[in-house]
Amino acid sequence: MRDKQNRIASDHWTTAVVGATDDTQQSTLRVILISSLILGGCIGMHSAVTALFLGQTYVLAIVLIVFASLSVTIYFAGKHLRIGVISLLITIYLAAAAMLLSTAYAPHLSHLGYILTYVTPMIAGLILNWRVAVLLMTINCAPFVLAVFNAPLPQLPPELIRQPHADLYIHSVLFVFFNLCLPLAVFRIISSKNATRRQLLRNSELTENLFQTIASPLVVFDSEQKIIRANDRFLASVGAVAESELIGHPLDKLFMAGSVGSGFYLGQVFHHVSAHSFTLLSLKTDTLLDRGRRALSFEDITLLKKFETDLANATQRETLVSETDRLTGLKNREAFLWQLQARMAGLQRNSEIVLVSVRLVNMRQINAQFGPLVGDRILSELANLLKTRTPNAGVLGRVRGSVLAFAFEDAKHTLTVAEQVSNVRDQIPSYLKIDGQSISVDLVFGAVTINQSDNAVCLSTSAEFLRRCELALDMAVEPRWRARAEGIVIYTDEIAQYMLRDLAIRTALPRAIENNELVLFFQPKIDAGFKICGFEALLRWNCAALGHVSPMEFIPIAEECGLISQLTDWVIRNACRQLASWNALGIVTKVAVNISAIDLERTDFFDYVVACIIRYRIPPNCIEVEVTESALAREPAAAQCQLQRFHEAGIRIAIDDFGTGYSSLDKLVDLPISTLKIDRSFLVNLPQDRRRERVVKSIVSLAHGLQLSIVAEGVENEDQYKWLFDLAVDELQGYYFGKPALASSWENRLLQEAQ
Repeated sequence: MRDKQNRIASDHWTTAVVGATDDTQQSTLRVILISSLILGGCIGMHSAVTALFLGQTYVLAIVLIVFASLSVTIYFAGKHLRIGVISLLITIYLAAAAMLLSTAYAPHLSHLGYILTYVTPMIAGLILNWRVAVLLMTINCAPFVLAVFNAPLPQLPPELIRQPHADLYIHSVLFVFFNLCLPLAVFRIISSKNATRRQLLRNSELTENLFQTIASPLVVFDSEQKIIRANDRFLASVGAVAESELIGHPLDKLFMAGSVGSGFYLGQVFHHVSAHSFTLLSLKTDTLLDRGRRALSFEDITLLKKFETDLANATQRETLVSETDRLTGLKNREAFLWQLQARMAGLQRNSEIVLVSVRLVNMRQINAQFGPLVGDRILSELANLLKTRTPNAGVLGRVRGSVLAFAFEDAKHTLTVAEQVSNVRDQIPSYLKIDGQSISVDLVFGAVTINQSDNAVCLSTSAEFLRRCELALDMAVEPRWRARAEGIVIYTDEIAQYMLRDLAIRTALPRAIENNELVLFFQPKIDAGFKICGFEALLRWNCAALGHVSPMEFIPIAEECGLISQLTDWVIRNACRQLASWNALGIVTKVAVNISAIDLERTDFFDYVVACIIRYRIPPNCIEVEVTESALAREPAAAQCQLQRFHEAGIRIAIDDFGTGYSSLDKLVDLPISTLKIDRSFLVNLPQDRRRERVVKSIVSLAHGLQLSIVAEGVENEDQYKWLFDLAVDELQGYYFGKPALASSWENRLLQEAQ
């Protein structure tokens, strides 16, 4: 592209010069023709008047023909230079012939016709080119021979051509032509050439100044890569004093072998080495000139490369000095990654490296309870334990905060990765003694395998594998995974997809709340008469980008991201709106809404619920808040105070998933609740499971003893339905009675039951 641009610029300059030459030639031709036309016009008018007095009317026709010919020639000269010049030359030869064929009575006039022909080569050379001029020189040999030998020529009838004042006309023509037209034409050509030469000189000086003052080293060479020009910057870069030292020398002689090839590319580095200097030049531009010549401009990167080298050396020295973590005595992150990369480079095809990261989960609690010095000692002791328990002389390091990492090579594959990590974990005690105190050590592990079977080593770096390992570690910390994985998570592609989906949910959830992309489903609660006595509002999300997102996915994420309160407010607001819509149809029912421990701790939560009830003009007892035992256990005093306000406002309160949490019976007695919900886990295998039967009967008896309503959720079949109602359970909920559905799906049934 750059070569094309430079060729276009060169063509533009050439076109400008050629255009200026054409203008000069046209103006020169125009000077001759206009002068001839003026002279011919004067002579023609005089001849016409004289001829009319003498009765020679044919002269008038000749004058008009000559005048018209000159006019046509002038016209073509402005549009077609070559045609105009040829017409002029023909006119000159015709004029010369007229002199020769009509003035035999005056030999001194006749020979002037020969002289007139001699001017044609000059005109052709000035306006056309030297080839035409040479041709006319050759042609003019004929009149020269005729003139030298005074050869007789045929003459026109004297009565047709003899005119008075013929001497005046012929000398006037020659005078104007030789004394005015030709000098003016020559002066015009010379003036134009001088102007062009001055312009070229100025441009040459400007180009030379630019060439020398350009900030980059610049060299021009021919098609054989021999130098023909070099600016001062280039001379300084290669240690030359004068340009003459380089002209004619091959370009590749200035640089180390291999620097200069058959082709050039931007960024190509040229190495120049001399006895006293070393220079690195990076190719900036490569411009194609005419006749195979090229111009290269460079950037001197010697100092930059020296700085980079010095910086790399300094960094390496600093790394060597500080590669050991002061607290644990292990390698720091950079040194650990470097050693891991070295292990990866020497990994055998049938072997693999197991990379494991370990996190002390309760480090913050230890620091808060015992102080940071104790926390540091715990971490140091943990590092010492790993040193003696890491298999196969592994690499160990502290990669961040309370996260340690170790890697070992496994060639036998006798145990799975999970089993090997579990063996290391089992060798670390659950409590460490510091200054006589037994301190709990809560550890989680993330692991990833590195092998060559899938070219993983070729495609990834140690930092990438550590990132994957820490990704698995972060998942091991999450409550959603910790219990299921027993604190050990092995990185897989599925885990990566899970984390990507987790991130996508975190990104999309705020927008879903703001844009009302969520929807409420309602699952009915059935009384003894098999009629709907209420609903539980269940949140659903069908995302355009993610598809169906389960509440089991986005609710925990909402809690982690601080969005759970916005979700609760959205559910309460829309549940109240739906209740108002049903009330307008004459349907009276209640809707239960799940709330979290975070909601119970909000100072504005009660006011928001009451505001929604007032806004939609629904009875307070149509709303029931469901709270789990674990939510109550988080801040018992604050929860009880909040629930008391709901109770006093007439809002119903239910304990959800009763029997699965940690609340004590004395707190249950003190709480202002109205309903207990038996968790679905107690209904599994009922009524065949006798132990579960006794548990459920005890819960029902307890609820009735406290004058509480009892709801059993998770009813899946008719046997469970009959057994529970025989047990005097007040309300039942489950797929046996209906799956959660949109509010519109229940309206017909509610209207029928309301009649």
